[in-house]
Amino acid sequence: GVSRQLKSWLEAGLIGELRHIRMVYLWNLHGQFIQGADGTWMESELWRGRMLEGGPLVDCGVHQIDLIRWMTGRQVVDCDGFGAWMGEYDAPDHLTSHLQLEGGISASVEVSFSYTHTAKDPRSLYTYELIGTGGVARFDREGYLLELRSGDRTLTVPGTGEKDFDGMYAQLAHFIRTGEPGDLATPADALEVSRIALKCTDNARKRRLSVVKRA
Repeated sequence: GVSRQLKSWLEAGLIGELRHIRMVYLWNLHGQFIQGADGTWMESELWRGRMLEGGPLVDCGVHQIDLIRWMTGRQVVDCDGFGAWMGEYDAPDHLTSHLQLEGGISASVEVSFSYTHTAKDPRSLYTYELIGTGGVARFDREGYLLELRSGDRTLTVPGTGEKDFDGMYAQLAHFIRTGEPGDLATPADALEVSRIALKCTDNARKRRLSVVKRA
């Protein structure tokens, strides 16, 4: 999968020393509003449910945070979040989180449910970027572009979807047989990335409330 390829380039030193990871997942969550049988517009239960559970970073961004920890092998030592609100939910529907990892590596995860959410022709933006002292490795789901650019080479390899389901199922079967998780996220990993996502979301919410009070 693309994540394994990016990690292999990183471990081979092809982009030098990693300094920043940037992950973006902007989409419309299939639209905030849907038409009922009588033609009237109403808010989608899917949108409402995922916003009530914590919004896009809690719902989708946890996977990006998990990938950052897995690719680098580093723990997140500090984090913060900044949000934008299209609706009136407690959680932001568009959020950028900033993460500080061990060893001076920084990361950002930008996620959205409101990107073209009311557009007639919606689109999404889904990218991974690993930025190092000697180059950049990048995946763009639009066109399945997977490439590395450094001072002495440009590599482009066939990209795929961001999820290798066959590989994940094989890892799960291996875990069931042996008890060894391999590249799978463990329950401890899930708890940690959820904690980070919730902290970033809560910080964004508190920041918005403080701004409203000052106004």
